[in-house]
Amino acid sequence: MKSRIGNANKILVGYQLKDTYVPALMELCRNENIRFKSVGKEALGIKVGNLAGFDGFDSESVIKADSPVDECLIISGFSSRDMNRLLSELRKKEIKIDLKCVVTSHNQGWILKDLINELKREHEAMNKGKK
Repeated sequence: MKSRIGNANKILVGYQLKDTYVPALMELCRNENIRFKSVGKEALGIKVGNLAGFDGFDSESVIKADSPVDECLIISGFSSRDMNRLLSELRKKEIKIDLKCVVTSHNQGWILKDLINELKREHEAMNKGKK
């Protein structure tokens, strides 16, 4: 069963993105009418739902220790077709971000730090033994 959440606005939230990726992502978002938000370590204690622009999520929480340095792209409000187009455009623009996810009803209440750590664990498990 697919999980749907009630935010029709398309948004990309990038965490700790390479400086070279930000202008390309901003251009892509401008051309496709997608909201773009770039965040850093100051957002690690904020819930994913808040970062994606959902109502009802607090934004007050501070994380001070062992902050993840991994880049992450959070995607919200995309249909399957939109998602395929986005991934295709990222490949064309040579934007390689290993940690990507879609906001779901399951992860929207997580703080960003916990989401990134989980994505990193999943990515490492899926790529174990690959070179």
